[in-house]
Amino acid sequence: MITWGLAALIGVVLTGVLYRGELSRGTIALPILRWVGVTAVVAALVDAPIRRAVSPRPVVALDVSASWIAGNDDVAWRAAGAVVDSLLDGHADALRLFGDSLRSAPIPDQPTDNGSRIRPVVEWALATGRPVHVVTDGRLDDPAWVARLPIGSTVHRVDRPSRATAVLTAFDAPGAAPAGDTILAQVSVTADAQGAPARQLSLERDAQVVERRALEAMGPYETRVVAVPVPLGAMEGTVRLTARLLDGTNITDSITVPMRITGGAAAVVISTAPDQDARFAVAALRAVRRGPVRAYWQVAKGVWRVDGTLAPVEESVIRREAQEASLLLLHGDTAFLGAPDALRTAGLILMSPPPPGDEYYPVAPSSPSPLSDAVSGLPWDSLPPLDVASTRARADETTVVETRRGRRFESRAAIRVTERDAIGQRVVRIPAAGFWRWKSRGGRSAESYDALVGALVDWAGAAPGAATDSVGATEATVRAREMARRAEQRPRAPTVSSGPVGTGEAMGRALGARGRWWLFALALAALSFEWMLRRRRGLR
Repeated sequence: MITWGLAALIGVVLTGVLYRGELSRGTIALPILRWVGVTAVVAALVDAPIRRAVSPRPVVALDVSASWIAGNDDVAWRAAGAVVDSLLDGHADALRLFGDSLRSAPIPDQPTDNGSRIRPVVEWALATGRPVHVVTDGRLDDPAWVARLPIGSTVHRVDRPSRATAVLTAFDAPGAAPAGDTILAQVSVTADAQGAPARQLSLERDAQVVERRALEAMGPYETRVVAVPVPLGAMEGTVRLTARLLDGTNITDSITVPMRITGGAAAVVISTAPDQDARFAVAALRAVRRGPVRAYWQVAKGVWRVDGTLAPVEESVIRREAQEASLLLLHGDTAFLGAPDALRTAGLILMSPPPPGDEYYPVAPSSPSPLSDAVSGLPWDSLPPLDVASTRARADETTVVETRRGRRFESRAAIRVTERDAIGQRVVRIPAAGFWRWKSRGGRSAESYDALVGALVDWAGAAPGAATDSVGATEATVRAREMARRAEQRPRAPTVSSGPVGTGEAMGRALGARGRWWLFALALAALSFEWMLRRRRGLR
């Protein structure tokens, strides 16, 4: 009502200024008509409310993380679907799905997201001012954000049936190891809400039992990590390690991971200026390459160290490793050890980080490349910026990742590839830095980093002319996805409870005067009648 009072006051002031000294000549109707007309015009200009604000209709946010169907039990998931249907039939008018990301889509047949992050839901709700009905199994990764939802929001927790059982939640073993070595495999076992009775854990290599361990009874949500040494044979090739959880003679759960036994390095990383990009690249290589990945850092002029142990290493050893590797990655000063073509006999990745400068944002490639299929699904509009050097493309190069300067049309290539170089091998050139931001941000940005690096490594490590392996088809990526799914489905206590939540402001829009035609008609009629009466009485 403050805006209406302000409009009425302005009407009184303007009417008083106009009719000062003229009230004795005419009737009281003239200033009243002027006041009505001016008040109506001012109310329309400031969009004074006609009626009180109406609260916006809430939105339903459904958790689609894989934790709903832990133990292949979809009872809770079907119950959640019924809750969503009842909310949509009631006051709610829209559905959003969240887990790895926030999106608008119908309810899927099965929840498959390997995460349960509600922060994107909260940020969207605060931006729109709409309350949210959150339907979840209660196992959120960031439960502290729930309290920030707009006032009027509610959490609907649908509990999964609990059982007295245990599941395998992780199997940590290297993807590759040298022949004749002994590795340490670590298996994680987690009990459900009612604990778990005594069981046995069996570890096998190519269907042959390596060791069998007895597990004592476990309490609710208790996790045990069992470390088992596994001797490897002298034969090179791929073996399969299997962890089985046994209840007597019955197998209640199992995980199988492939591991390659090799003699040489699957990849060698040499960096003259170690930074976050180099370290993340080494970790990504070890996740996707089927063999040992060795990295060497230059910590001072002429002083080299082995990654991990930081043991000193001679430059001659590094050169020999580079010659024998099936993939070479040079980071920093890529010509420090001489021409890259003289260092290797296989695929090459050159990472030349530029000095910090203006931020360039990744955009969808404008032209096709050998890796178009692998990068087509990346969320370009939400990836962090990069530092990109201005370089001239060679005639035989194709751009894979293109960047654009913020709010400008200047574009630079962050990644280019060559199908065949001077020695007939594939080359990837990366005159950019800042990819570590993708990995550090987590969520879809981290997944985009893994997908991009995996695709580049697969392509560079393959023979020229060979079809590029999809990053999703590699055994290492399949293994990583399986571990991520098991991590999401691991038994754990709920982090939120059912009930009303929220401290953020829910915005409602009042019905304003600006859109009411009758208010303009009233102003026009009042001012027209005033003009007619003034003319009749001889006033201007």
